[in-house]
Amino acid sequence: MDSAVPRRCCRDESFPECDGMSENGDIASVRAVLVAWNPGSWLLRCTGSLIEEGLAPQQITIVDHGSTDDSTGNVLERFPKVRILRHPANRSFGEAVNLAASTAGGEFLFVLNPDVELRPGCLDALLGTMEGQQNVAVVGPRVLNEDGREVTRYSRTGALRAVVSILAPGTFAGWWGSMERLGIASKEMRNARFIEGCCMLIRRSAFGAVNGFDDDFTFFGEDADMCHRLRRLGYKLVHQSAAFCVHAGSHAFGIVPSRQRILFVDGILLFAWKHAPRRFVWIRRCMILAAWIRSRVDALRGGEKAIASASLLQRISSNACIPVMQPPKGSVSTFSVIIPTYDRPECLLTLLEALEQQTDHDFDVITIEQGNRVVYDELLRDREWSFALKRIPFGINNRAAAKNKGLSESVSDIVLFCDDDIIPPPQFIAVHRLHHTTKGIVGVSCAIDDPSQNVDVSSDFLSLTRYGEIIANCGSLRSGFTHAAACGNMSFQRSALRSVTGFDPAFRGTSNLEEFDVALRIARLNKAFWFDGSLRVKHVPQRGGNADSERGDRGSYYRSLHHNLMLTILKNRSRWTLPAVVAWAIARSVRQSARATSPTASMRLMIAGLLDGARTYYRLLR
Repeated sequence: MDSAVPRRCCRDESFPECDGMSENGDIASVRAVLVAWNPGSWLLRCTGSLIEEGLAPQQITIVDHGSTDDSTGNVLERFPKVRILRHPANRSFGEAVNLAASTAGGEFLFVLNPDVELRPGCLDALLGTMEGQQNVAVVGPRVLNEDGREVTRYSRTGALRAVVSILAPGTFAGWWGSMERLGIASKEMRNARFIEGCCMLIRRSAFGAVNGFDDDFTFFGEDADMCHRLRRLGYKLVHQSAAFCVHAGSHAFGIVPSRQRILFVDGILLFAWKHAPRRFVWIRRCMILAAWIRSRVDALRGGEKAIASASLLQRISSNACIPVMQPPKGSVSTFSVIIPTYDRPECLLTLLEALEQQTDHDFDVITIEQGNRVVYDELLRDREWSFALKRIPFGINNRAAAKNKGLSESVSDIVLFCDDDIIPPPQFIAVHRLHHTTKGIVGVSCAIDDPSQNVDVSSDFLSLTRYGEIIANCGSLRSGFTHAAACGNMSFQRSALRSVTGFDPAFRGTSNLEEFDVALRIARLNKAFWFDGSLRVKHVPQRGGNADSERGDRGSYYRSLHHNLMLTILKNRSRWTLPAVVAWAIARSVRQSARATSPTASMRLMIAGLLDGARTYYRLLR
C-alpha cells in the first residue's frame, strides 16, 4: 500500500482482534456488502482490497447468489471470518443488499460489485467526505477500467441513451461516457444526481429513510432509483474525485450477455413508470420503435441476434418490466394501522384509545413519531393496549417519508393510514376491511366530519380535474368510486403501494396532494378507489394542520400547495393541459390572495409555488 496514504484500521469491541486505530475511528462503523454470482478470482481481489483499506473480515458480508465456482471458498480459505450469506434465488441486486444490510450494523454501508478493486486510500477519501455533512447520503469514487481509463457513469436512466443502445448496442458506449465526463474529472468533489452501484458508500440512516433498494429492479436501475428517492427527500449525492477504484465491468453478464441489454432496458422503463408516468408513455413508444427497427435489420442477417432483437421487442411491447400486484395470501387479509405524528402526543393517545374500541380487533398499530420523542414516551411508555403497538422514531419531518417508513415496517396485506387528529367510530376497521374484499378495489376512504367541510350529497368528491382543480368534498354523504383515497384515513393494499414505490417525499408541507399523486400512479394498474360517505370519522383540527397553517401563514401555505399541485400535474397529466392548469392556479391565487393581509406579497408567493413545482419536477428528472 502506498506509504503516502494513511491506512485506516479499527479497534472496536465487535472486532477485538483488529489492531490499530484510525485517526477518528470511522472505519469501525463501516460494513461492506458484496453481491456475487460466479465472480471468479475477482471476489478475492475485491475482499483483499477492503482488508488493505483497514476493514476487519467481520465487517465484510458477501451475498452469494448461488455461485457454482469456488470463489467464496477461496475467500473463506484466505479470510475465514468474512460473513457469507447464501441467497440462491438470485432475483435482484437490491434484494441481496437489503438482506445483508438487515443483518449488519454500522453507520455506513459500503456496497460494491465483486469485480471492483479499491485503489489505496479510496475508503479513507469517501469517509472523509461524509464527515460533518449529515445531509450527504451517498459518496462514490472515480471508476477506472483495467487499463486505467476512467469509466465513471454520471447517469443511468436517460431515454436517448436507451434508444441508442437498442439501435446500435455498444457502438456509442465509450463515446457517451466520455461526453458525460467532460469538464468533471478535474474537480476534486462535486454534487451528483447519480452514483453508480458498483461502488458506493451509503449513510445507514439515509438508507433506512428510503427503505433501501427497491427490489422490483433486477440488476440495472436500482442504484438510480435509490439515488432519485434520496434526492427527493433532500439528501445530497457526492462524487469524490480523490478516490479511485478499478471496475472490470459486466463480469457476471459476460456469462449470459443476452440478459444485459434486456435488463438495462427494463431498468430504464421501470424507473420512468415509477417516477414519471407521463414520460414513461413516450419513452416506451420510442423504445418500441427503436426495437422494431433493430429487429427488422437483424432479421435480414438471421442468427441469434435476430432472435434476441425479436425477444426484446416483445418484452418492451408487453410491459414485462412492470411489477405485478400480488393478491393477499389466505382468505382473511392481515391489517396494519399506520399513524404518522409530529409533536402531538395527546392527539395520538386519543386516537389509540378510539382504536381500542373497535369491533374488529384483528389488527396491529405502527406509530411513526417525528419531533420530540420524550413527550411520547411520557404518555405511552407504561400503557398496555389490546392490539400490538410498534413505535418507530423518525427524525425527518416529511409526511410522505413518514408514511413510507410505516409501510416498510408493516408486513400486513392491508395498510390503513390515519392522521393523528381523527377519532374513528367503532366500526372503522371493519368497514375498511369489508370494502377490500371487493375485487378490483385497492384503496378505501371514509367521510370526514370537519368544521371546515360542508356536508352535502354531491357525488363529486376526491377528484383531480384535468385543468388542475382539486375537489376534496370529504364531507359528502354519498358513496362511490373516486380518483384517490385521502380524507385523513385511507387504506391500501400493501402490494399496490409498494409497486409504485410508495408516497413521493418531494411534496411539501401539510397538504394532501402526495395522496392524490400515489393514487393516480396506482390507478395505472387498472385498480379502483372507494369512498364511503356513510361512515363518518371525526376530525379535530390541531396545531400544525392544514387549517392552522393556512390561518397562520397563508402565503407560505399556498406556495407549498401550488408547488404540490404543479408537481402532481407534471407527473401524471398531459402537458397539453398545462396552460389551463397555470391559468386556473393563477386565478385561484388572485382570489385567495385578495383575502390575505398583504395581497400582492401573497400572490407573488403562490405563483412562485407553481414555478417551484415545475423546477422540482425537471430538476429531479432531467
